[in-house]
This record gives sequence, structure tokens and C-alpha cells, in this order.
Amino acid sequence: MRVTEGDIVKITLVNSIGNNHSHSLHLHSIHPSNMDGIEGQGGAIAPGHNYTYTFVAQPYGVYPYHCHVTPIDQHINKGLDGVFIIDPKIPRPDMKEMVMLMNGYDLDYEKEGVGPNRIPTPEEVKDDYMPQAFEHANEVYTANGKAFDYANHPIQLQNGVPYRIYLVNMLEFDLVNNFHLHGNLFKYYPGGTSTTPSFVNDIVALTQGDRGILEFKYDLPGKYMFHAHINEFSDLGWMGFFDVRE
Repeated sequence: MRVTEGDIVKITLVNSIGNNHSHSLHLHSIHPSNMDGIEGQGGAIAPGHNYTYTFVAQPYGVYPYHCHVTPIDQHINKGLDGVFIIDPKIPRPDMKEMVMLMNGYDLDYEKEGVGPNRIPTPEEVKDDYMPQAFEHANEVYTANGKAFDYANHPIQLQNGVPYRIYLVNMLEFDLVNNFHLHGNLFKYYPGGTSTTPSFVNDIVALTQGDRGILEFKYDLPGKYMFHAHINEFSDLGWMGFFDVRE
């Protein structure tokens, strides 16, 4: 979803009457508490009901959004998340743009179980309150939901042309994720909340829910990998190529 800072935004969430779960829409940005997807009518929209979130988009940046109904990790694991871009009123320099939502899938979540959602007692800790059955792990890692998609279908770029990536990490069950660009460096804007880059590098690490903007261009044609510099993630799907052509 993409808007401009200062826009009045109205988003209606419709929960199908045939659904089995309540849902909500939680957007990372500044808005009133009753538009946060936690409390009130918009906090848990039951099947067969809907709710319209209304707010002024602020401040500019790149944000995640997701369902905030327990179990939140399962709702995100099922795909109830996305990217919310608020553009500054004075547009950023014109560039070819991409969005990359880093995520993963725990394919046997139901078999492992949701697990308790309260603080254990000292006795429960001694008895291994969180047994292996509740220790969720991803079997697949991706950018934009499809493993190896950008390896099998490289993204075509043109040398000498600047590019911008809106990067968001919504990977559950792993504490950190990262993005590494081969054969190049990028300017990085944490949160996208500034028009001045904070650093120049070829790798950036993001915790859950973190995000930013990358800007770069390739001067030399060729095929360049981008991926998580965590080998397990790359081996299980989170990797791709830029095919840079003259």
C-alpha cells in the first residue's frame, strides 16, 4: 500500500463470514490508538464483520503492516502482512523501484502447536515449559513469498541506472535477517524516515519488523547475486540474481 505524507487514508478490512478467526490491521506509523488494530472495534474483527481504519499518513517512510490478533506469529506465518510506503510530500529522486518483503514459512506450525502465551512459573521452567514441540522453525525463506524465484527468474537491471529497494523484514521464528548485495555497495536509509543515507555498505541486518531503503546502481554489466548472508536462509530459498545489461 502506498500513500503520500498528509493523505487521509481509509482502509476497510472485511473478514469473510466463512472465516474461523478474528483479524485486525496493525500499521507501523503514527495514528490514533483506536486505529492501531489492538483496542476497540478494530482490534478483533469477527467473521462476518468489517471495520474502516481512518488516519492521516505520517511520517514518511517504509513500514510493515500485519494482523495483530493472537497468535500473531501464526497469522504472519500464513501471510497476513505486507508493506506500507508513505512517500514524502517532496518526492525522492526519481528511480526505478522495487519492494522486497523478507519472510519465511514454518510449514508444520499446526503440528508443533501454538504453545503457551503466558509467563511460566519457576517450576515450569525447570520442567522445560517450552518443549521442543513448541520451538517453531522455518523450512522456507523468501523475498516476496516465493523461494528461489529471483534465482530462477533474475531481475533485469540496466547498467548506469539508479535503483531503489524498499526492504522490510517480517521473518518470524528467527531473531535476525539480512540483505547482502554482490559486486556493489548501496546507500542505506533506516526506516526510510530520512532523505539522507546513514551509511554505505553491501550488507544490512534487520531484526523482526525492521526496514529501510536501499539505493544503488551497477556500472558494470553482469549477473550479481543478492541474498541473506545467513547460509541456511540462502540454501532454503532466500536468494536471487540481478541480471545487469547494457
